[in-house]
Order: sequence, then structure tokens, then C-alpha cells
Amino acid sequence: MTVSILLACYNGEKFLHEQLNSILNQDFQDFILYISDDGSSDGTEKIISEYLKKDSRIKLLPKHEPNKSAYKHFLYMLENVESDLFLFSDQDDVWTENHISELVKKYERLSEKEKKAPVLIHSDLSVVDQNLNLIYESFFKYSLLEKYPSHKYSYFLENNVTGGVMLINSALKDYVFRNKKMLEEKLCIIPMHDHFFALVANYFGNVFFVDEKLEYYRQHSNNVVGAKDVRSLKNCFKKFLSLDDVWLKNGIGLVSFFLDYYSDLIPEKENHILHKFLGIRQMTRFSAIKFIIKNDFLKENKKRQLLQILSILFRKKTND
Repeated sequence: MTVSILLACYNGEKFLHEQLNSILNQDFQDFILYISDDGSSDGTEKIISEYLKKDSRIKLLPKHEPNKSAYKHFLYMLENVESDLFLFSDQDDVWTENHISELVKKYERLSEKEKKAPVLIHSDLSVVDQNLNLIYESFFKYSLLEKYPSHKYSYFLENNVTGGVMLINSALKDYVFRNKKMLEEKLCIIPMHDHFFALVANYFGNVFFVDEKLEYYRQHSNNVVGAKDVRSLKNCFKKFLSLDDVWLKNGIGLVSFFLDYYSDLIPEKENHILHKFLGIRQMTRFSAIKFIIKNDFLKENKKRQLLQILSILFRKKTND
């Protein structure tokens, strides 16, 4: 069984040494580390060259046209690497020593039937500042996220998977790239690679959780996506004042893409429900609330569900 780590870099000289060292010092050593640079202008290329000389398990992907976004970069890497299992690494975080072993161990315990379907395994992580000082021990508690999806439609509404603590199998890769032309055309709809992978794995296979903190998730000024303390009254108040149903807009986009991309794989009953969701903005407010409750389009956390319902009740445009 081959295990490949995909490390995407772009102007990462400040923190790259620490992350590379944390990967090379894992208690699981049987892996290949693939690195791709997206056209860095700082010392990233020099650092990569140093590590290529240190360890034969490190491979550098050929230079390419810059992807100019994290999720496009990771999709590029995934497409160009063959492996049984894939892990994904940001350049600025730090892995715990047992990061790989815990994720791989979870996968090895799955049945052969489960392994043939798309699989995504992820874990909790610790939120730290740029100097690795602890901000919050659990990312899930910090962000009011539930650990396990409760229904098939969970990932159309929100994402609880962080790419840096994610493992996927080759079956999931096959589902992701089933129509490369359409995928490239619709990339703007996909919020992030980890969200897309979780959506596909949860619908056609399984998403599993390892209840361990396997990464120090560094927060600094250049984060593409950072951790947000949604527990705070300030953030809740901001969300209430901006009840513009962004979750609904994003959800409609994802459902629309999903229906096109996997049209031949979706059962007729679910196809009908998903198509009905696309017209939710034309429903009256109370019909829309009834629909999302009845058909499992509620978010996982109770506070998030409340904001979700309030966003429908107080929406600006309605057919009531």
C-alpha cells in the first residue's frame, strides 16, 4: 500500500522548514512526499532543493503554470500523482508525530468493501498562533463543528474537514476526476478541495473521524482560510446582522454542480429532492424551513441551525 503526501507551496519560506521537519520525523516512515511550488518569488525553491538532497522520499513535481489558488494547486497535484492513499499538507502548519500513523491505522481497520468505495478520514487539530502558541486546543470546539456527518446532504451546507488532517483513497480520486473537462469548467463553484472531497466521500462512500488532534493549525496574516471563533457573541451578532443566506447561495451552487457532475449516479428519489432544493428561494419562507427540516438540509450544530432558519425568516426577498 503506497502512501503519498502532497505538499503545496507558494512563498512559504517563513514556515516551510518546520512543516518539512514535522513530516520527516513522523513515527510512520513508509511514504513519498511530493512537493509542488506554484511560482514562489521568495526562498521557497531554495528550501525545497535543500530537502531534496536530504531525503530520497521527497519528489518535486515539474514546474507548471501557476494555479493561483490552494484548491486548484492540490487538485493539480492529486491528478499527477498515483498512489493508494493521499494526505495533504499546507506549508505553514506542523504535524504531530503520529499524524500519518493514526490516519493510516484508521484506514487499515476498514473492511474491504469500505475500501473499494470513496473514503475520507480526518481528525481534529489544535489552533495555534504564528509562533505555535496554543490559541485553542480543539478546532472543532472552537468552530462549533460536529465530528460526524448525520446525513447524505451534510456537506452541501457546510464543511468540517480541514485539508491538512485529511486522508483519501484512490477510489475517491477516481470519483473526483470522472469528468476532468467539466470539473475545470465548474471549479469556481467548489469552495475548497477538502470540502469537495468530503461531499463526494460522504455521498458515495464514507467519511470517518479520528478523535485526535493531529496538527498544529497555524493562524497568521497570510492564511488562505483561517479558523474562526464562531462561539463568540461578536461573531454571532455579525452573522445575525448579515442574514443574507450565503449558506443557501453556496449550497445551491454545490447541488447544481453535483447534479450535473454525477447525474448518472444519483438515485431518482434523491435527484428529485436535490432539484427541489435548487428552487428553495422561490418557496415561501415557512415552506422553505419545512423543506430543509423534512429533507435533512439542516446544519449539524444547533446554533448554526438557528442562524440558518433565521436567515430564511428574515431574508430580504420572499414570495410570501
